[in-house]
Amino acid sequence: LVIGFESGIVVMWDLKSKKADYRYTYDEAIHSVAWHHEGKQFICSHSDGTLTIWNIRGQGKPIQTITPHGKQPKDGKKPEPCKPILKVEYKTTRAGEPFMILSGGLSYDTVGRRPCLTVMHGKSTAAIHSVAWHHEGKQFICSHSDGTLTIWNIRGQGKPIQTITPHGKQPKDGKKPEPCKPILKVEYKTTRAGEPFMILSGGLSYDTVGRRPCLTVMHGKSTAVLEMDYPIVDFLTLCETPYPNDFQEPYAVVVLLEKDLVVIDLAQNGYPIFENPTADDPRYVADCPVDLIPALYSVGSRQKRQGYSKKALPHCL
Repeated sequence: LVIGFESGIVVMWDLKSKKADYRYTYDEAIHSVAWHHEGKQFICSHSDGTLTIWNIRGQGKPIQTITPHGKQPKDGKKPEPCKPILKVEYKTTRAGEPFMILSGGLSYDTVGRRPCLTVMHGKSTAAIHSVAWHHEGKQFICSHSDGTLTIWNIRGQGKPIQTITPHGKQPKDGKKPEPCKPILKVEYKTTRAGEPFMILSGGLSYDTVGRRPCLTVMHGKSTAVLEMDYPIVDFLTLCETPYPNDFQEPYAVVVLLEKDLVVIDLAQNGYPIFENPTADDPRYVADCPVDLIPALYSVGSRQKRQGYSKKALPHCL
């Protein structure tokens, strides 16, 4: 039994003798401990955003120290401290490198960033922001902090079957695309007719300074980037079926913005938005003088309506 303390001390207890068999010391408080399946190593997560790996019969020092989200100084010094890693799990595979899955540990300069789960596997380290299932339950897709999407088989070899960087520039030499901004959310919706829809927020290239927030719709070989007037808070895809284990047949996306709500028509070319309800729509209620509503509607009815869906706003809204 291994127990970690806030003082940074790790004690290994012999359950037969009920005595401390070994002590290990580290400079930072310990938040969680996880065993390697062979029982010869364990890993600790710490308050400074580090992970330490220990041999149980070692020299009292970790055999490896990792700062998953720490910026590595060029002079070789220790990375700057990060936020505490609240929990870590250490899972092995027959095929190769183990998985280290952790919560927390982000850099202190990521102010306002949403909570993340980080999956480390081999040389890959990218926090996971969202996960979505394929309707058959045999695959799922993850969105990551480096602007990538990974598609996994649940009975795979511990590696993604496909990695996509929707907004990454593909180098001509065949190397990995440069990292992009985090993809905050992805939804994976299937259709009977052909290719699935992958709908995501974020993931733009870091060189798109000043560009407005975007929602990206990927369908087959086409990728549409839809700019929004305000930052995206969340989005939800509307589908023909309420059952998650059937073809979803998506027809619209509801996008909640900081100061607005828009609905995108997925069934029309170019993905136009649905027109917002007018003042005489019974679904729309305004607290303003009675004579002002007809006046506003009269002015609006004379305007040319361009860029809108030809369909009525879905009644489920």
